[in-house]
Amino acid sequence: MAYNIKILIVGAIIIILGAVGVISLKKDSKTEIINKIVSPTASPAVIKKTEVPAVSIIASNLNIPWDLAFLPEGDLLVTERGGNLVQIKKDGSKIVVKLPHPVPKGEGGLLGIVLHPKFSENHLLYLYMTTQESSTGTKNTVFRYVFNDGKLENEKIIIKNIPGALYHDGGRMEFGPDGLLYITTGDAQISTIAQDLKSLGGKILRLNDDGTIPKDNPFSTAVYSYGHRNPQGLA
Repeated sequence: MAYNIKILIVGAIIIILGAVGVISLKKDSKTEIINKIVSPTASPAVIKKTEVPAVSIIASNLNIPWDLAFLPEGDLLVTERGGNLVQIKKDGSKIVVKLPHPVPKGEGGLLGIVLHPKFSENHLLYLYMTTQESSTGTKNTVFRYVFNDGKLENEKIIIKNIPGALYHDGGRMEFGPDGLLYITTGDAQISTIAQDLKSLGGKILRLNDDGTIPKDNPFSTAVYSYGHRNPQGLA
């Protein structure tokens, strides 16, 4: 009885899949497949093992590494939340660039990094960092720099006044396929601002590479999506 029930169930599944165009089987092949599935003597399925690539350590003793970006020649840039931008060379040596702005406090500090899509031509990179705006409060700001020979030059503020706090600072950035810059921001521990379109907190921001607002943004501001708690991932 149990054997017949298995045949009925498997047969029903095959009929349904065939009806929606997922698979197409001849009558004889259906029977053969059912027999292989339910027969206790059927050969086990062959599972192909994928090769695991070799893993090697290229850097150690980093201080809260938060984000990274690969330079065209293969070097790696890593942000340390405490305020250092670390360039890791192919041979494993490091160049540390100390930044004056980040405030290493809670989840704040030096967070996201992203290279301009035309970095090979313009050497522009973007950094998301927490800055001290008063004796008691912090804000988050996106800066743009020209990166040359381990140095950050020509600082430009892309967007500022993003709410900051001990926790929920957001901080991830990516350039989309549309060539625009997307930035995640946290609600700075005040959940109501995520729903407030006048606040930059708890949002996904969308900007042109120079910080101006795209004409097709939904609210005619930097805000592209709202109602977020603390997005720290972006793809």
